Amino acid sequence: MQIIITTRPESAAFAMSELQRYDAAVRPVKDLQAGVKLIDLPGGYKKLIEDAPPLIFVRHMFPVHFRYSEPATSEPFTQRLLHEINIPEWCAGNFSVQARGSVQAETIRELENHIKEKGFIQNDKQPDWVLSLFLHEGDLYAGISSVQANRSAWNGGARRYSKDAESGFISRAEFKLMEAIEIFGIKILPGTRALDLGAAPGGWSKVLLDAGCRVTAVDPGALDARLRKRENLTYVCATAQRFFEANEIPFDIIVNDMKTDMFESIRIMSDAAHRLAANGTAVMTLKLAKGQGLSKITKALALLQKKYRVTDTRQLFHNRDEVTVCLSAQPAF
Repeated sequence: MQIIITTRPESAAFAMSELQRYDAAVRPVKDLQAGVKLIDLPGGYKKLIEDAPPLIFVRHMFPVHFRYSEPATSEPFTQRLLHEINIPEWCAGNFSVQARGSVQAETIRELENHIKEKGFIQNDKQPDWVLSLFLHEGDLYAGISSVQANRSAWNGGARRYSKDAESGFISRAEFKLMEAIEIFGIKILPGTRALDLGAAPGGWSKVLLDAGCRVTAVDPGALDARLRKRENLTYVCATAQRFFEANEIPFDIIVNDMKTDMFESIRIMSDAAHRLAANGTAVMTLKLAKGQGLSKITKALALLQKKYRVTDTRQLFHNRDEVTVCLSAQPAF
């Protein structure tokens, strides 16, 4: 069995290490693009989905059920694919055809129409299952899998957002929190009390305000001028440590995107833990110095687990030299 995985190119070695921790027999076959690898999976795809530990650096993956070695522009290619790719019985709900590597638009349309003729509804933004295609040097790889197994509803895990100037876009850091809220399934209700640690210039505060939160933004640095008149924003010009010394306010969500050493950031988040409400959620980024990978992250997560429940850790599409961690409050005993 083979799968195709997608990672940040600089993190590909870490992704392979994760898979080989799960099964030492896992082997890379070839690089299809920067950060896209064809992998031999001796234990099979189903076993990986059911038994593998949480994966941090594998952004997206799909099983290779079919491989065809003729140019994708030829008519026999599409017809053979339509004939040989059978839709499994478990497929239900909406579908999407996701293609990379210069698959022809006409081929994609024919496949979409073929699947719709079988009674399925196409929904490229919120599919339940996906037909994935990857064309590389005349070899077409294809497979069907659930969105949950793929790890992302987006083609290759590339979740993109628009820079809407009218909304007061501040920085690309906004996309990191937007993606985290989506990937981790964080529910934010109007009036949610949010604490943004190391808030300046205010991108994460803006995302929380836009979601309807009442935001306390803490940073000795100034926030972007466009945030100053926003309702439901309280700006505290102080370090996190000084804020904690003066406040015992509970929050439903705490976020931290500080550009500092991961262990210093963890110390600050540990101090914040008892300010998180019983059903609260926290999101933070762990900044990786050059060469830091799984061993450092494992140590970091162990420290966080002393104060929180670690619910997920991912290197998201909008992360660079960092990973994003989702935390929840530890139950009271």
